[in-house]
Amino acid sequence: MYPIWYDSFKGEFHKSYSFAAATSLKRTGNKAARLEIRKADTDVRRAEFIQNYTSTGRNRWYGLSLYQPSANWADSKDWEIITQFWSKPDAGESNHTPPISLSVSNGRYRLVVRWEASAIHTNETVDGTKTFDLGPVEKDKWLDFVYHINFSYKSDGVLEVWKDGKKVVDYRGPNSYNDKTVPYFKFGMYKYSWESHYSNRVLYVDEVRIGNENATYNDVAPLRTIFSTELQYQKLN
Repeated sequence: MYPIWYDSFKGEFHKSYSFAAATSLKRTGNKAARLEIRKADTDVRRAEFIQNYTSTGRNRWYGLSLYQPSANWADSKDWEIITQFWSKPDAGESNHTPPISLSVSNGRYRLVVRWEASAIHTNETVDGTKTFDLGPVEKDKWLDFVYHINFSYKSDGVLEVWKDGKKVVDYRGPNSYNDKTVPYFKFGMYKYSWESHYSNRVLYVDEVRIGNENATYNDVAPLRTIFSTELQYQKLN
């Protein structure tokens, strides 16, 4: 495993090629993150940055830019999670599916939301699931995403998503589990199974930032330098 640590993120990288600082392709500034997973990876197909924080605040803003090269993103029925908000299972629970995740499948973006009010649950016993189709995968371009989330397993939950400045999700209702830990941000690629013929996936990430309940869309929306000599982190506290 090749851990890469920045101020408020750690990297979950299991191969030497999982992460590199790219200078030839970047959203702004000097560098972007280049992440890669391969079909030959028989242990864990994952290359992700993980938010390293223990805040109890549930109202948060997130922004990032993603670039998917067409040479590495042939359409297939397989799926890859490229952004997720993952909650740590409580004592007595097994690992569960993230309550909010953005994945790619059949050449389309899918945002899946799951919720559960019981303190102990499994993937099979969630109260509800909702899926939003966010359109076809847009390749060979930087694509900006902004999330505004009030994490809650009750009716006061909020989930707003903008793609390239256009609001594509405006949902009010439960959006997470009744866990002690507030969901935290993960971005990159996670793939459980690999059935298709293509050999790898490559994803570039830039312009990552997080805001608290006092932030606004403009505070986290991409257009500023974020990957330079290290990954910066703003407005959490």
